[in-house]
Amino acid sequence: MILRSNAPYIHTDLNTPYIYTNMMAAVLPCALYSVFCYGIRAAVTMAACAMLSLVAARICDRLRGVAAAEYYDISAMVSGIIYALLLPPGTPLIISILGILIGELAFKQLFGGLGGNPVNMAAASALFINLLFEDIENGYIEPYKDRLGLDGLFTLHVSGDQPAVLDDLYITEILTGSYAGRFGTGCCLMILIGIVYLVSKRIVRIEAPVAYLATVLIGYCILYKVDVLKSDGQRELLVFMVTSGVLFAAAFMITDYICVSQGLSGGIISGCFAGLMTVVLSRFTSNIVYLTVPVIMTNYLTYTLEFVISSVRSRRKLRV
Repeated sequence: MILRSNAPYIHTDLNTPYIYTNMMAAVLPCALYSVFCYGIRAAVTMAACAMLSLVAARICDRLRGVAAAEYYDISAMVSGIIYALLLPPGTPLIISILGILIGELAFKQLFGGLGGNPVNMAAASALFINLLFEDIENGYIEPYKDRLGLDGLFTLHVSGDQPAVLDDLYITEILTGSYAGRFGTGCCLMILIGIVYLVSKRIVRIEAPVAYLATVLIGYCILYKVDVLKSDGQRELLVFMVTSGVLFAAAFMITDYICVSQGLSGGIISGCFAGLMTVVLSRFTSNIVYLTVPVIMTNYLTYTLEFVISSVRSRRKLRV
């Protein structure tokens, strides 16, 4: 007899509405700042991704005969917004929507919906879309310049240019996301507000994100031989940590309750594994690959990791 249960690695007394309502509140600063930087384009993309993700989840539940929950589940909307924030601003709306449909159907609903998905939907969808449409990496737009513009949003062609050259930018410009980057991964302050809020509300534990960031910091310094005692080395390390999106990943993907272990030992191992993969892949792959693949691989590692941890704990109890 096989006993199936969703997300066996969640160890919390918090309920789903409380968790995802606070997740929505945590990601809101990044979303609002994205609208401030990119205007209507960002608002339309995030609204479309959030609503379509919610509608797709509801339709799939009906088709599978799943009874409506006693609460209003906004987890799909949260995933949709996080996915949208990972996209370059020049991404056409039809491509953004395609990522939502693929994510909901292939990476979530196929495995039973909320609690059954083996990987983070936002990370998997962003990776799939970027691999399917390689010219998305040319879809970067300078912030603040055309907040009311919708050029290219309703076409099939990616608008924009290559990512910004950061050598001539001030540190304040880098920290505030004042360069051509992805919708929501650039502003350090907004991301920090989100993670501090989640920790203060006890929605997430800090072991996994702290281990992830620490591993990336140390690994990057070793692999790229960065001299942190010199100003050039400090700038290089800061630019990578902020512009690569690892802060965003630490705040909103490594903290995923469903796909990442949230215990003490499990969180540390998961964070170190993801951080090590991020540093290694950054040497050979594009930004979106080394940002999302470590998250996805860590999601798969979680199953084995939680099984091993549970087995060790059971043996210790039997010995006692």
